Amino acid sequence: MKSVPLNCSIHFEQDSKQVLGIQLADLAAHTCAMMLLDTLGKPKKLVDWPDSGYGDDVDVDLPFELWAYFRNSFLSIQTHEDNADFDPAIVDVAEHGLHIDPRVNEVLAEAALRRFGEMYLGCAH
Repeated sequence: MKSVPLNCSIHFEQDSKQVLGIQLADLAAHTCAMMLLDTLGKPKKLVDWPDSGYGDDVDVDLPFELWAYFRNSFLSIQTHEDNADFDPAIVDVAEHGLHIDPRVNEVLAEAALRRFGEMYLGCAH
C-alpha cells in the first residue's frame, strides 16, 4: 500500500462545491468513469508518452494505463484453486469491494461488472 506524502493534508467529509481543492472521491470517480467509458466502447483517449520504453512518440490508450496503474487498489479476494478455471493472477472484486447501485440501468451495470468485477494482477505491459 502506498502511503500519503508527508506534505499532503487529508480532510475528510468536505463538500467539493464548498471547499476548493482536489477531492479524492472526485478523482477516483473520474478515473473509474474513464475506464468504464472504454468498456462501453466510447472513443478512447490517447496520450503521448515519450519515455514509455516502447519506442519514440508512442500514443498510449489512457483508460488501459489508468486500469494498469490502479488495478491493485481495488478491494479483492484471491480465487480458489478448486475452481476449474483457476488463474492465480485474477482476483474477484464483484463480491469483495464492488457496489453497483440497483437503480443503475442494465447496460451500465453489466459494463461495470465486466470492467471492475474481477481484476487481472499479472503483467499488463
